[in-house]
Amino acid sequence: MIRILLVDDHAIVREGIKLIVNKIKDFIIVGEYSNGLEWINNFDAVKSDIVLCDIDMPQMDGIQATKQALAMDPDLKIMILSMHMESDYYYDALLAGVKGFILKQSSSTDLEKGIRRVFSGQTFFSEELLYKAVIENEADRKKNNKIELNEDDLILLTNICKGYSNKQLADELCVSIKTIEKNKSKLMRKTDTVNNAGLIVWAVKSKIVKL
Repeated sequence: MIRILLVDDHAIVREGIKLIVNKIKDFIIVGEYSNGLEWINNFDAVKSDIVLCDIDMPQMDGIQATKQALAMDPDLKIMILSMHMESDYYYDALLAGVKGFILKQSSSTDLEKGIRRVFSGQTFFSEELLYKAVIENEADRKKNNKIELNEDDLILLTNICKGYSNKQLADELCVSIKTIEKNKSKLMRKTDTVNNAGLIVWAVKSKIVKL
């Protein structure tokens, strides 16, 4: 059973999500909050596998709530559910540590697929958002394309964008965790990034990978 927590200031949105979730036999809503502060103040009250969190909320927005939640539980899987398609929201969410970003206008099929993918340890982002983000950052893409990545770099980057841990990367590429850490450091230097979130942002903006 996949336990889902809802954090959204619009009751009608929460009700709509519950209608979708209740039709899926292995999904269950275990709690809901109307803003980020309410969630953080009751963080230990409800245990969940996935958190669906809005961005724009009173008292504490979804980005700040995500940062605080992950500081308390780094393994928590948080997905942003928003109506905003602006790339700034998208990149801020990635840098905050979310594992997915689904537009509220997406289909129920995409919502289910996204939740399952993130639950399995991968990432999921609405295709419309990825497309818009790439278009809006065409200048950055052209500049970043000048950076030369070899085949090993591309394979590593693709798997990082899937949300793989260092151990999963090592198993997938049949190398040691130490080698993964070394190669990730080289990749970060090439792309002028400092962490996995930065690499994912760079890869999306450069149209290197499609999530």
